[in-house]
Amino acid sequence: MAIFLAQFVALAVSAVLALDLPTPRNPLVMVVALLFGCSIIAAFSAALSAITRSSEAAMLTTLPTVVIGALTAVRWSTVRRRVAATAAWSVR
Repeated sequence: MAIFLAQFVALAVSAVLALDLPTPRNPLVMVVALLFGCSIIAAFSAALSAITRSSEAAMLTTLPTVVIGALTAVRWSTVRRRVAATAAWSVR
């Protein structure tokens, strides 16, 4: 959990600095998103550990998720617009 929180803080700071986004005025939205993401990761990990017998098999078990994520990736400009729109929504 501590590593997840550290990654979240690093991502938020880099988004404000590198993408020149405003800091959110409503941090409750960020906290809810963080808790929701953490619960999804925990559920996915529990399901994965129930059907995987070794670390080598875990790589193959998660392969469909990685492939779907790679196939649905969009251009960086689209990501930047979506992040900016989401940040603008959460700043209101």
